[in-house]
Amino acid sequence: MRNPLRKRLPRELRGDIGKYAALFLFLVAIIGFVSGFLVADGSTKTAYDNSFEQYNIEDGHFTLLNEAKKSILSSLEEDWNITIYEMWYKDRDFNNGHTIRIYPEREEVNRLCLMDGELPEQTDEIALDRLYAENNGIVIGDRIAVGDTAFTVTGLVAFSDYSALFKNNTDMMFDANRFTVSVVTREAFDEMDDAGLNYCYAWKNGETDLTEKEQYDKAADIIEAVAEKAIPTDFVPRSENQAIQFTGEDMGSDKSMMTVLLYIVMVILAFSFAVTTRSTIEQEASSIGTLLASGYTRGELLRHYMTLPLLVTLVAALVGNIIGYTGMKQVVAGMYYHSYSLPTYVTLWSAEAFVKTTLGPILIILLVDFLVLSRALSLPPIQFLRHELRRKKKKRVMRLPPIHFLGRFRLRIILQNMAAYLTLAVGIFMASALLMFGMCLGPLIDHFKDDVLDSKFADYQYVLKGTDDGDEEEEYSLYEMLSPFLPVLRESADILELDDASYLLGFSTDTDYENAEKYSVCSLQLPDDGEEIMVYGIQEDSRYLNDLTLPTEPDDVIVSDSYMEKYRLKIGDTIRLEEKYKDDTYTFRVAGSYPYAAALTIFLSQDSFREAFDCSEDSFSGYLSDQKLTDLEDQAISSVITQDDLTVLADQLNDSMGNMMPMVDAVAMLLYVLVLYLLSKMIVERNAQSISMLKILGYEEGEISRLYSAATAIVVALSLVISLPLCTILMKNILFYYMMQELNGWINFYIASGLYVKMLACGVVCYAVIHFLQMRKIRKIPLAQALKHVE
Repeated sequence: MRNPLRKRLPRELRGDIGKYAALFLFLVAIIGFVSGFLVADGSTKTAYDNSFEQYNIEDGHFTLLNEAKKSILSSLEEDWNITIYEMWYKDRDFNNGHTIRIYPEREEVNRLCLMDGELPEQTDEIALDRLYAENNGIVIGDRIAVGDTAFTVTGLVAFSDYSALFKNNTDMMFDANRFTVSVVTREAFDEMDDAGLNYCYAWKNGETDLTEKEQYDKAADIIEAVAEKAIPTDFVPRSENQAIQFTGEDMGSDKSMMTVLLYIVMVILAFSFAVTTRSTIEQEASSIGTLLASGYTRGELLRHYMTLPLLVTLVAALVGNIIGYTGMKQVVAGMYYHSYSLPTYVTLWSAEAFVKTTLGPILIILLVDFLVLSRALSLPPIQFLRHELRRKKKKRVMRLPPIHFLGRFRLRIILQNMAAYLTLAVGIFMASALLMFGMCLGPLIDHFKDDVLDSKFADYQYVLKGTDDGDEEEEYSLYEMLSPFLPVLRESADILELDDASYLLGFSTDTDYENAEKYSVCSLQLPDDGEEIMVYGIQEDSRYLNDLTLPTEPDDVIVSDSYMEKYRLKIGDTIRLEEKYKDDTYTFRVAGSYPYAAALTIFLSQDSFREAFDCSEDSFSGYLSDQKLTDLEDQAISSVITQDDLTVLADQLNDSMGNMMPMVDAVAMLLYVLVLYLLSKMIVERNAQSISMLKILGYEEGEISRLYSAATAIVVALSLVISLPLCTILMKNILFYYMMQELNGWINFYIASGLYVKMLACGVVCYAVIHFLQMRKIRKIPLAQALKHVE
């Protein structure tokens, strides 16, 4: 670059210091946040990945109805080249209704990461999961009551096999507020009574080089071998263990979302750079024409006008990365540690974060600016000298409608600055989409909670384990939860090799409460993605689901509206479901829908249920009741579903994402202000000569402001109003829809009644700030400006 052009850079920077300062600060903010997110995500993900080997995490586990004989375990170890470890635990309830899962101290498999304090050494000491303790205000030294036993909290730990606190593997969402795992000494565990005792056994494969499919196939063989020797009540290979796998999968999806957010914002900023730099070219058209006529090449001028945007982007990327590696990573890591029970991590250099937050933005700015500016500079010198920067001369001026003079003037301003206003509209649309996402999530979750509670079956939903049926042999119904809201039969009877070979086995446990209503339930899954679907057998004329019209045809079912919406089903469609771990499939026809928000569910009559799943005539799974059933034995109850269980997904989403939403709102508001500021500033600068002429003609600054500011205000208002329905369509059918595809279950999209008003108010407030700055800019335009470039 020749010296005259190089000397122009500082002057251009000073002349546009406001523009470049705004772009610099926003770039620093967005790159700093995304860089910190990627660094924290990469560091915590590495700590998570390393935990499998560091803490010797299991390859799977199974739970038996009774304690396994040592000969059975030895036989399994020898036959399948595995090592089996006792992982017994006892589920107990706190006085506040929360569940605590108590393990004895671990030394070989699924080891613990001590986050603070010390592991228990006395029989009255306990170490709790760090996240649960944080959410419930429990600190080291506190005394907690577990039933009739009091423990002193001596440490806070992270369980390597509970990075996400799923109480049951098929829960829709983990619950770090009302469920925790803990560890006590072996003596303390043995001294506790056996209520809630689960005979769980974890295994590690002898082979360390198995592929994921080979591990899964081996796990399937192991459960068949276990079922030949004992009665399993639960079986979870590591690849399907949500308590282990959910965290890693969620981290990957978060990273993709943040990368997309960065690049969307960068494209908008790149166009803002390009449009404003083009405006500079228009203002300096005479100088550019002179330089071209004097022998300067277009390549030299192109490099000159691209230098400042690239320098600003480079410096902003470096500063943003420094902020990301220092302060912002702590913020993002705190968000992860507020959602998951992760082990301690060490900040690692992330080449991916450097590429995405430094090289990526620079390349985007370079490409967009090159395309826009190379086209702008391709005109011949004579056109620059004449300020004729259009490629094609207009044959005639567009005829405006017969409105008053000021209206035509404002309309002409809009038409003359159409490219800038289109960029403004796109920026407002993207900012509105971000703002809608941040502002709608809280009301949406609250609305989901209301829907769940409004559609609940009963105040109490009992799931029974099994009991002696009097005249018949003792049989067992083996359940775990699909979600905190719904019970599920975990294994099929064929896998368990019981005599009946039915999917759901019956029992005759009775209650004296006359309003208690029997129901049947089992769990199937979709063949394609393995999503769990609840199947309910409901009594005809049910007192609890009195608005449910059950189908009369044996293969017809009623489908929950959440299931209908997630998979976009219609009445008359055929759905195919299958049993987990088996090849048995079931085909049903959708005969109608029923409003039920808690889970993906199909309903049929109890008689049709028994026929479809080959159950005995009197079999059932549990009770629906409007009051607590005190005459049922605790040993017969697998679980009781209450209001707190139904709303766990909403509560956890609020807790996990509540800290992020204000940050998304802040980014959206900053994007509003930035786009409005840059483009309104550019419009005033492009029309500086006209504004100066208006001053000479006697127009007051307020009148001039009403002309130019009103034109921008019209575009802003129209962009805001048009963006609201477009953002709703984008959120409902694309962003929110695909986000929910990553979760088990479904939350219906909902826009709160006052959301649009709030978004419009945010846009108006942002424009009010810009209008004030625009007024200052208009005041500074001198009268002499009108005398420039006059031919």
